[in-house]
Formats: sequence, C-alpha cells, structure tokens
Amino acid sequence: MSVRDVTNLRKEGKLKEAFELAKKEMNEDSNEWTNMSMFWVLRDYVQNVFLPAKNMEQAKLFLAEMASLLPIMIDDSGAGQRAYQTLYRLILPNADLIKSATELSKTDPTTAYKNVLEKFGAKANGVDAALHEDYGWIIYRYVKYNANTLQPAQIQSLLQDYLGLQNERPSMLHSTMLNYALNYTKEHRDFNIYDFVIVWGLDKFRDDDYYDGWYEGNRVPSLIEKVCRAIIESGKVFDIETFVEQLGARKNDVIEHLRQAYFWKLINLQKENKEEQLWNAFDYYAKNYSALGPSHWHSEILNIANRIMDGDNSYRFLPFIMQWNINGNLREEDWQKEKDSEGNVYPSLALKTSKKCFEIVKSNPQIRNDSNIILWLKSLYSDVITHNAEDDWSTRNYATICLWGGLDGEAVEVYKKLLSKMGDKYYLWSELASCIDNNRLRIGLLLKAKSLEKNEDFLGDIHLSLAKCWEDESYYAIASQELAFYSKHREEKGWSFSNTYKELSDKLKSNNINSQNPNFIEYIQDAEDFVYSDFDWHNYVLTDKWVHDGKEYCNFVDGESQSFSVKTKRFPILKKAKPGTIFNIKCRIDDVKQEINTIFFEEKHKTSHRNITPLTMRISDAEPWSIFPIKYGIVEYVNEEKHILHILTQESKLAFGAINTRTIPPDSFVKFKEYDVKQDNETKTYAVGVVQCSREEALPNMRCRIVVVDDVNENKQLFHIVLGRNLVSDIVRFDQTDIRPSIGDFLQISYCVRKNKKGEKRIKILDIKKSDKECEGVTKTISGRLLVKYKDLYEDTQPNFAFIEDNYVHKNVLNAHNITEDCNVIAKLVLGGDNKWKVYDLEVVDQ
Repeated sequence: MSVRDVTNLRKEGKLKEAFELAKKEMNEDSNEWTNMSMFWVLRDYVQNVFLPAKNMEQAKLFLAEMASLLPIMIDDSGAGQRAYQTLYRLILPNADLIKSATELSKTDPTTAYKNVLEKFGAKANGVDAALHEDYGWIIYRYVKYNANTLQPAQIQSLLQDYLGLQNERPSMLHSTMLNYALNYTKEHRDFNIYDFVIVWGLDKFRDDDYYDGWYEGNRVPSLIEKVCRAIIESGKVFDIETFVEQLGARKNDVIEHLRQAYFWKLINLQKENKEEQLWNAFDYYAKNYSALGPSHWHSEILNIANRIMDGDNSYRFLPFIMQWNINGNLREEDWQKEKDSEGNVYPSLALKTSKKCFEIVKSNPQIRNDSNIILWLKSLYSDVITHNAEDDWSTRNYATICLWGGLDGEAVEVYKKLLSKMGDKYYLWSELASCIDNNRLRIGLLLKAKSLEKNEDFLGDIHLSLAKCWEDESYYAIASQELAFYSKHREEKGWSFSNTYKELSDKLKSNNINSQNPNFIEYIQDAEDFVYSDFDWHNYVLTDKWVHDGKEYCNFVDGESQSFSVKTKRFPILKKAKPGTIFNIKCRIDDVKQEINTIFFEEKHKTSHRNITPLTMRISDAEPWSIFPIKYGIVEYVNEEKHILHILTQESKLAFGAINTRTIPPDSFVKFKEYDVKQDNETKTYAVGVVQCSREEALPNMRCRIVVVDDVNENKQLFHIVLGRNLVSDIVRFDQTDIRPSIGDFLQISYCVRKNKKGEKRIKILDIKKSDKECEGVTKTISGRLLVKYKDLYEDTQPNFAFIEDNYVHKNVLNAHNITEDCNVIAKLVLGGDNKWKVYDLEVVDQ
C-alpha cells in the first residue's frame, strides 16, 4: 500500500478506508508525502461530511490537525494553504453571512454592502480577520458601483475603512483598491494620494504590480508606474530617498518611474506657459533627484533643460546642471552621437551639455572669476576629451578653461597638441601667444598667426598685440606699421577703435622711430621650434612639384619610402625650392586604421596607412638627392617623345627617369638615385640623376642566381632555364651566349625580372656563365621499375613512352638507351618550368 492508494480511495469517496490507510502510513513512516495524503483526506472530511452536516466541532478538530500538517507536507503550489483558508473561513462565526454577502455583491453590491454594514458596522466589528478579505471585496464592489452617486467624503471614508481591515497583504484585493484610489484621484485632486499610499504600505506591492499589462494590443502601465505618476502630479513634497528605500530591491524601477513622471510634468508646464512653476520644478528636481544616480529619464530631463534653458533663460542652465551632477550621472549612452528618424547625426547629450556650459561661462566675466565653477568646468571637459579624443574644438575649449583658471602652463601644452594637428589655424597660434610671457616668443607666435590668415577682418587683435610686443622690443617703426594696418581696416569698415589702440598710438608718438628691421623668419622659426619641441627632425627630399585645381603642391620622400604632399603656400620656404633639395622636417605621423567592404563578400577588412603631416621645415646644407642610396639598373626602353627612360632596377622594379643632356640607348647599364611615390593606390618608382655606367660596375649589384637547364632545342637554337620551384622560367637563345649546355647543367646568371605586354613575367639576362655550384631542389635521382607503354599494341613495334613511378619518360629517352621493354633503371630528373619532374637520362640495371 502507498500514498497513491490513499489518494485513489479518497477520490472514490471511500474516506473512512482512506483515513485508516493514511493513518497507518504515517505511523509506519511519517514524511512530507504521507503527511500530504493525510491532509487531503482531512480536507475532504471537513468539506464533504462535517460542514454539510453542520458538525462544526468535528470540523474544527480536523482543521486544527490540517493546520499542524501544513508546515511539514508537500505544498509547492500553495494549494493546501488555500484549501485550509477557504475551509477555515467557513467555520468562523458569521461565515455564512459574509459568504452570502460576498456572492450577492457580485450582482447587487449596494444591498450586499448595506447588509454587512447593518450587521457589523464600517469597521467590520465581530468579523474574524480571516474573513476581512471577503469584507474588503464587498466594500470595493460597492464603491466602484456607486462611484457616480457617492460624495467624495463618502468614497474617501470607505477607502479608509478598507485600510482598517486586516486582510492578507500583498494581495489582488490590496492592489485593486490602490488602483481604484489612483483612478479616483484623477478627478479629485484634493485627495492625498501620497498619504494613502504610505498607509497602504510601500512594502505591500506584488511582483505583478511592477510589470506592464496589455489590453487589445495597447500597453497598460504597471501599478507602481501609475502610483509614481499620481504622486508627482499631486505636487506632494516628500523625502524621495526615504520613499524609494522602503521599496527595497525594486527601488531603481521606482526611481525611473518617478523621473519619467517628472519629465512629463516639466513638459506640460512648458506647454501651459507656466514659467515660474517650470523653473521652480527644474530647481526642485535637481536638488532632490540628482543623488539617486544616473538613468535614462534623468538624462532625458537634462535634454529638455538643454532645450528650454536657452536664450534669455540660458543663465538658469549652469546652476541646474551643477546640481544635476553631470560628473557622476552621465551614462555611457549619453556620450554616443544622437541620430534622428531620418538618419541625421547630432552631437551627443554630454557634448551638447558641456559646450553649452562653456559658452555660458565664456559670455559672463563674473562667472569666470568664480574659481569653483572653473574647477568644475575643467573636470567636466577632462571627461569630454577622454570620450571625444578627436574633437579638437573641445580640446581648444579645455585650453581656454585652463587660462581662465590661471593654468597657463597646462594651456600651453594643450595648444601645442592642437597645433600638431591644426597647424594651419591662425587663431590657435594667436591664442597660444596669450599664454606666453617671453616677448620674443610671443612675437614669433603672432607673426605665424598673421602669416596664415589674410582676411583683415580677423587680424585686428593680432595687429594690436604685435604692436605692443614690437614697442616693448623698441622696434617702434614696426609697431607703428602694425597700428597703421589696424586703423586703416577699421576706417574702411567703419568700425570703432579700441582703447588699446589709442594708448599705443599716444605712446609711440613720444618715442623715436627705430628704422631697424627685425628678421621675421627667425622669430617664426623660434616659435615653431617651441611648439614642436616634442617632435624629432627627419630628412626628406623635395622630389617634384605639380599643380592641381590651380594649386601647387610639393611632394616629399625620405630614404625609407615614406612620402607626403603639401600645398606650396603652406610653407613660404617652398616657393623657390627646387626638386632634389634636402629638407629637415618635423612631422606628425598617425597610423590610420579603416574598414573597407569587399566587392564579392559581405565582409569588412581592416587596412591601415600612415598619415604624415609636416609641422615645420628647414632647408638642409646636404647635396641634392644625397639621402637616397645609389642604385643600378639597365635601360629597357626609351620614350623619345616624352623624354623618359624606362629602367629595370637591381630589384627588378620599373623606374622612370628623365632624359637629361643626351639619350642613353636601350640595354645600357646606368646608376641613379630612386624614390617611390604612391599615386592612386599604386606605387611608382622614379629615378633621378641617371648616368650611364660600365657593365663591370653595374653587374655586381644586380640579382644573381644559379639556374638549371631543363631542355635544349637544337632545331630552334635555344635552351630553357628554370630558377626554381614556383619561380620564373624562360628561354635563352644560342645567339645570346657561347654556352651550349646539356639538360641538367647548372648555370649562373645575372638578371632582372620584367613583365611583357601580357603581364607575364620574363627573365632579362644580363650575364650568363657555367657554374660549379648547384641549385637545390631542381634535380634528383630515383631508381625503380620502368614500365613501357604503347599507344596501339597491335600497330606500334616500339614503345611510345614509359613511366617510372609517377614520372613520365619521353620516347626520345627510351630510344637513346634502346629500351623496348620493362626494366629496372636509375633515372635522372630535372624540374621543368611547369613545376613537374622530367626524366632526361636513364641507366638500365640488372633485373
């Protein structure tokens, strides 16, 4: 017998037999399974026997035993607990009345409520706590049914009556009553929903109350979201941190719901043009919600503050954002660029915010004198630069902030970094000058700025600063000239004159004019040396100049195939420089990685190249072209029309050289300097200083290799050579050499590899001679059984070919050794140009 037998007897209605068996099982082995089987037998007795017979005393005894079994039985689903509670309520005093009222409330809620009110009063006097849930449902149905006829005071009183009950919480009923209160407060703003929720109990939410619902495809906000919205809309001032702490593990969800509700509150205040309330709401939010940490809706509120606090109200933004705690509450998403529905890309929220703060401080001298604000802004921009390393404008703003904070040394380093990437921006040189105390260095920086910008609209302050510096250096004539530039342009534009101009003009009138002219170039060079002091000098050759779209460019190459181009006007020193001139140049070199899509595959391949940016340059005393090594080659073709030599170099590259005083004939050996230039994803080699040289001088520098002869054709007067496996092979005609080799002989050649018109590689032999050395891997000897083969067994009297292992043996080799049948041989093989082994000699051995 077993627990299953007890269950079967119980379901058959044989309760007495089931009870006896269950009792026996428990006595023999009391465990969670036998306890469970006894519990359900007791349940059936109470439900089907004692209650129908009104035998309440026996029902109470069995219920007490059921209660003792609940903690020690299997009840994973809670079915046992619910069954017990249902039966327990039925044996309580007034249970029948409450039960009947509960059923009646589903069809006639008014009569049902009046019946229990008359019997028990509003406080459910005399009703056991186990029946309070039923009592609560009666109240709920009554309030809901009569919502349109009851007075607000009556409804609020009924809600308070419910809160006084002792029903189980959390529960469906408890959540339903809160949901009703939320709907009620939408029409009755005087109802204090916050106090109601506090009494209702912040720890009484069910798990389901945190999740949205769906109705006919539409989202139904969760109960907790509706609570947060109602509290915010009520305008209640409360301790937010204490409020969310009481919600325990789900407090982050609640914080986000509160912030979302506050966001819409701000939006609605703006739409309703309630400005005073709007600004107070922003202020209250920043003070009370910022300590709760970062979140999506916290950032959304910052976003609308960015938009609303603009124009005449922009002054409100800085106090708001400092309380919003931008240093601690920005999420990683806030640093990402924003994209609208049409695919347009905009700066990130963090970047927009930081720039707005910068502009506010920049426009208000009084704020700039507040060291705490400057320190805060500097910390903010440190994060900006970390997240936007390539945003040079933010880096420039950071330098300005350093100047506001009196950190001139740090500002100098920032400007030097910027100028290594943006050395053509005049304003950066000018701004750097304002950080420098050294008068001579400041002059150089200002002169550099002036040399880069030709529009006088932007040069007014630079003229004044230079005039002051030249005056300090006692170059009064130059100072007066700068003032003249300033005044002439201001007069032409009808602009006013600064007080600085007037002071300098009066001062220069009282000084003797010094006609001495300073060396402007030296000043500028000193400034460039200072700015680019962290970069090393490198030698580059100016290889050529060309014009594109009306602008002249210069091309530079170093001795290691690094090259770059730059506009001639960028560096005045280039205007008169000739190709071949050696320059000392400081460069900024960046390794640039990029992804490219292939044509045939949906894949991205990463490639990299080097961007070279020249920073400053000087002409070297070195001889033209001298940094390039001497190279040797042979003239392959002369283009008389274009005056171009096509040269095969010692590395078998095709180089192009200009014809100088006289033409060098084809097949002449030459020496020269060479450099590579990348053009349109192709690298071209150019030869300069080309001069003819002797064969004896050139050959030792050309490629040299041992090759093997794999075929000799007397009829065609040529033989065939192979450089090695998977390497180039070619023919040598008898009229090219006196050597008449045999198959398997080794030769030494000096050569170049060139391509013919079809793009096929060919060997251009410069010198050829016999060799005692061998080339590995191109010959071998094997032994084995030679098997002769016939094309036609009936017609052919001599074998047509043979095989030894997998190696083919030509008929000529068989005839040379009079082989007509299978035999054992030792075979010599040579590697052919097709990378296949070829038998060229045999020796028959004894069978």
